[in-house]
Amino acid sequence: MKAKIFKFSHSEGAEIIAASNAKEAIMFFFTQYVDDIQIDDMVEFGGVEITELKGENITKKHSIFDESKNKTVSTSYQELAITSFVNNPVVLVSPSY
Repeated sequence: MKAKIFKFSHSEGAEIIAASNAKEAIMFFFTQYVDDIQIDDMVEFGGVEITELKGENITKKHSIFDESKNKTVSTSYQELAITSFVNNPVVLVSPSY
């Protein structure tokens, strides 16, 4: 199944998550990725805006720190999703906490 790409914007930055659909991305983000304290902070400081990224927003190249290579690489969210998404939600990009 092809991944859809979602952006979870909040006061600390944004996570880019690949998932099969919006419900799966939302459930993953709030039940498996962030903890209760992070959720409380997000709500206190403006909430979370969730958007599905499409078109140029997923194909545009970004400078992203690749932890496995320990360096910054130029890649698109779509390229990351192709190599990372295997039918389970995955965080493609996260802010530095």
